[in-house]
Amino acid sequence: MKICNDYIMQSRIQLLQQLLQKASRLCCQCYQDQIEITYKEDHQPVTNIDQSINDLIRTQMNAQYPYDGWFSEEDEGQRLDATFTWILDPIDGTRQMIQRIPEFCIALALMKNQKLIASGVVNPMTQESWLSDPSKAVYDLEHKAHRLIYNPNAPRLISHQFSFDHSMHMGSIAYRMCKVIQGDGVAAISNREIALWDVAAAIHITLNTGLVVTDIHGDSVSFDSFDRKVNGIVVAHVENHRKIIEEIGQRRI
Repeated sequence: MKICNDYIMQSRIQLLQQLLQKASRLCCQCYQDQIEITYKEDHQPVTNIDQSINDLIRTQMNAQYPYDGWFSEEDEGQRLDATFTWILDPIDGTRQMIQRIPEFCIALALMKNQKLIASGVVNPMTQESWLSDPSKAVYDLEHKAHRLIYNPNAPRLISHQFSFDHSMHMGSIAYRMCKVIQGDGVAAISNREIALWDVAAAIHITLNTGLVVTDIHGDSVSFDSFDRKVNGIVVAHVENHRKIIEEIGQRRI
């Protein structure tokens, strides 16, 4: 039975990696053409690239695992009580993509019984990638291991709508979170409410490297409800995570 269960899980993890590779190639192809932009009811932009990646991943996931759950930014969730659920943000950082700034990524995660078991974050333009699985190893699409690097002189990576000491603005929150792994940032911070599809994959990856991941109050992020919004995010090394949480708290007094 264990061998059977392992195969069921590993086959999905292999598919996740394959889908990220296909989605990355599709994004690069579409990026060469004019990007078509529409706006949602909340005035957030969505493009033909977002939708094409969403459709690609959903169609191929459904073809192999039609009873798995699905939760994506670009369409309605389905079968959210299933044993396995896929969580997708086809483009995290759509505004940056529209502006041709390579600070966006594709973020895909897989849950089993409400627990993250596999994930991937890929920047199609820079060819950077971070993946993780139940072994808690973190590696790229070529299966080269990522090593956690602590660079105390690196900036805090923040959104363009936020200001913070010793910081640098960068687009996608999932991309920012993963950049901390390789020492390009000492922390990644967002002070706005965030949907689970934005950060699910990056939370799984960064936690597996040993980084501390919480909301802006210092609480862990829960995945017990797909409707739940994350109250900001702070990803940092254990040496300075608490200090950042305290600084954010002082700003709100």
